[in-house]
Amino acid sequence: PVVYIAQPRKRIVLPDWAVGVLSVLGLRASDLILLQSPTSFSRLFVPQQARIMSGPTLMPGYSNLFPFAPSAVPEVHDGPKRIYLSRSRHGHTGCFLGESYVERILETRAGFTVVHPEDLAVPQLVGLLRQAEMIVIAEGGAVHVLEITG
Repeated sequence: PVVYIAQPRKRIVLPDWAVGVLSVLGLRASDLILLQSPTSFSRLFVPQQARIMSGPTLMPGYSNLFPFAPSAVPEVHDGPKRIYLSRSRHGHTGCFLGESYVERILETRAGFTVVHPEDLAVPQLVGLLRQAEMIVIAEGGAVHVLEITG
C-alpha cells in the first residue's frame, strides 16, 4: 500500500487525475491508505528525496523505481512527434508570462503540437508522451507526469 496524508475531517474523494496516476503505476485506489489522524505502523518506508526540480537526479536508478503498468496506457501510433505541454489554460496554478507567445512560436515555426495536460486523462497523456520524439515542458506538474511515462 501507499500512504498519503490527507486533510483531517474532510470527505476524501480522489480526483480523476490521481486515479489516473495510480492506474499508470499499476495501483488501485484500494492500494492507497489515506491518513487523517496520527497512525502507528509496525514498518514504514519513507523515501529520500530523489530529484531536485530543474536539477539533477539525486538517486541512481530513480527512473526505474516507478512500477509502470504498460497495460494501463493506450498505445498511440499516429500522435504528434513534437509536443509542447502548455500550462496556459491552467488558471488554478498559473502559467508563465509570455507562454502564449512561446506556444505560437513552437507551433508555427518549429512544428510542435500544443497539448494542455488538463484536457486529457493521465493514461492518455502518458501514451501521447511515450510516442513523442521531442517534448518541451514548463516546470511544474507536467514534469511529474513525464516521470511516470516509463
